[in-house]
Amino acid sequence: MRTKIQTRKCWWDAVRKRLFHLASLLAAIALTVSACSSSNGGEGGSGQSIAFQTDDGWVLRSKYYGTGLTTHSVILTHAYDSSQQSWSAFAESLAARGYVVMTFDFRGHGSSPGKKEAGIADADLTAAYRYLRKQSNNQGKIFLIGADLGGTASLKVASREETQGVISLSGPASIRGLDVSSDVARITEAKLFIAAQSDVRPREAAQAMFDAAREPKQLQIVAGGSHGTDLLKGASADRVRSLIFDFLEKNK
Repeated sequence: MRTKIQTRKCWWDAVRKRLFHLASLLAAIALTVSACSSSNGGEGGSGQSIAFQTDDGWVLRSKYYGTGLTTHSVILTHAYDSSQQSWSAFAESLAARGYVVMTFDFRGHGSSPGKKEAGIADADLTAAYRYLRKQSNNQGKIFLIGADLGGTASLKVASREETQGVISLSGPASIRGLDVSSDVARITEAKLFIAAQSDVRPREAAQAMFDAAREPKQLQIVAGGSHGTDLLKGASADRVRSLIFDFLEKNK
């Protein structure tokens, strides 16, 4: 039988948990309201700063590019030990082409709170996906594009959620507890794997996942040794950008 002290402790634990989730929700609302009233585009003058909440209560910082809600949206996810800022220039390029684009910081990265937990990065991306679906009243068509850890998480989420297509830039099949080796074959939508020739492990992973994937699928190995979003800056940048733009247009 519980003692009064044990009962009181359980009650306080429940109260603290409720207060944590309430504080997280209020923070998300405050950030979103601030974004809607802001005209300077948020941090770095690029994109509108917003936030969304994960199923376990963390508020993740995010940015939103584009005007209004079109029928085609893109979620860009960053590499381990990086942040959403690595995508900012490319996000603007996509927005200029008429896409609504969302980036965010995985928990423990960039301006998002918490500790780095790569093994549940797909949970963070799922929360972003559902947030974007809700904003479009479940009418929008969403592409997932990720670099490194973001590529692995994008493939994981695409294996269980409805998307228009998924692109992995240098994404490994397994990274710090997140593994998609058995998930790739379940993705029915279009897939594009991109890696650099001299970036050996990601190149080998891209080949292995391409081999395991079902059609429609593409594998593109580009020159050089750039990794993740650096593929958009190096000698092969023009080709990589064209591959992504063509993929999106083809699979709208």
